[in-house]
Amino acid sequence: MIRGLAKVFHVACDLDVCCFGYHLLVTMGRLTSFGLRPTAFLILICVYACLNWNILRKLAVNVNDPGLVFANDGSPRRQPVRKLHHPIHAPKTTLELPTYTKRQAKQAIRPASWICGDKHDKSLDTLTNLKPFFGFVHVYKTAGSTLREFFTEYAMHCRKSFMLLVNCSGLKHPVISSRGEVKEWNNCRLKYVLDGRNGISEHDGMELEERAYPSVNNSVLLDKIDILGGHFRIGSADYAFQDIQQLQSKRQSAQSTTPVRHIVFLRQPMERYVSGMLYRAKNYQKNKKESLVGTVSYIKKRVLESRRKKNEYATGVLNYLLTPEQQGKMKAKDMGTVHIEASDVSLEEQLVSYNTRVAIDNLAKYNVIMGMTERFTESMLILRHVLGTTPFTSDERRDAMKEMFDEYTNTTTGDSNKNAVKNPSTMGVISTSSVMTELEDDADFMTEFKEYVKYEQMVVDFAWKMHVMQYELATTAKADSS
Repeated sequence: MIRGLAKVFHVACDLDVCCFGYHLLVTMGRLTSFGLRPTAFLILICVYACLNWNILRKLAVNVNDPGLVFANDGSPRRQPVRKLHHPIHAPKTTLELPTYTKRQAKQAIRPASWICGDKHDKSLDTLTNLKPFFGFVHVYKTAGSTLREFFTEYAMHCRKSFMLLVNCSGLKHPVISSRGEVKEWNNCRLKYVLDGRNGISEHDGMELEERAYPSVNNSVLLDKIDILGGHFRIGSADYAFQDIQQLQSKRQSAQSTTPVRHIVFLRQPMERYVSGMLYRAKNYQKNKKESLVGTVSYIKKRVLESRRKKNEYATGVLNYLLTPEQQGKMKAKDMGTVHIEASDVSLEEQLVSYNTRVAIDNLAKYNVIMGMTERFTESMLILRHVLGTTPFTSDERRDAMKEMFDEYTNTTTGDSNKNAVKNPSTMGVISTSSVMTELEDDADFMTEFKEYVKYEQMVVDFAWKMHVMQYELATTAKADSS
């Protein structure tokens, strides 16, 4: 029987104390076979206990405090809370925002290192020593249609090339990170290309065999394109230039030296949400006549029932401000393996909170040229400093560029949002501003609406500070050059 208990004891326990008990029972069983009396057992127990005092201490202490462990010297130490290994750290409810300085802002808005009008231009970027390349990340409902038109005209006037992609925010990291082989960006649709160097203009309605640019890949971007625009994630085009390990190391630095100079426009999240709802209604409910009251009621229902009751938050902006690599790592299902410190915050909200901080970090690390839809004229003046102060091949080309920028910055009309609206509402009195006015009359709903968009608001608030700093430096530089 003693030998049987020893076997059970050995299987059931994994502490050093259990090992002590196991050896003791085995010893008792063996001594019994030799006919020793119980008194001898007690003597042996005392001797064994003296030689293994630390083990007995563990037995006594662990019963009351299982969090304690013992070092080799026998001293007690508290065991840390075990955290399962995971590639991301535990999210924090309070976001730690990065610092953005005037030095970074000045670097972000440095004039483009190319000659406007020279189709054989081989200039290199003054910071990266690589081919100048701009990536316009078109965030949904942030004056993107206007900016697409602007970059097309700019490419035509300056003999540069502009490629527009759509449906590209789902582009996967493995597709674009391979080096040494050309992989097509199959997740993206190439909408059109304006190649000002070679006089090529083509769109997705043309037959593939008729097109000089039937598809997009890293090789095409590196060799043929100067400005890439569309609905894609920040950092997508970086892999056309350098090895992935080099990019990762550079992203850790305080100042961005990534080969792509990103341009991002953002918008106040409540207005962007309403504008998006109206745009979808315009496209998918063409035969349905909707009143202002009905539209407001529908938006309230979407926010209160479909969103807040599920404890969801607006995260559309993260589809553009997380890199393809980051997007592949940060899934809701992964949060279950991360140690959670704030028990009153849901896993879903912690994921949104963490991803929001990463998105804000990306704005600073990539040092994007920051535009705001509500300050469209000021944003275009920043772009004017970046793209409109480069050398020109002729005075005629300089004058044409000035005229184009005057149109987009509305210096003659003073209307800061005139050209920002290329997709105006076709629903009569139903517009973003009229819907927002009605929503703001409902204080209880606005409390929930603000809660719903609070993480996107954090991104926009940080971006706004970047934008203001860049604008002030751009206007100062213009005054100094006058």
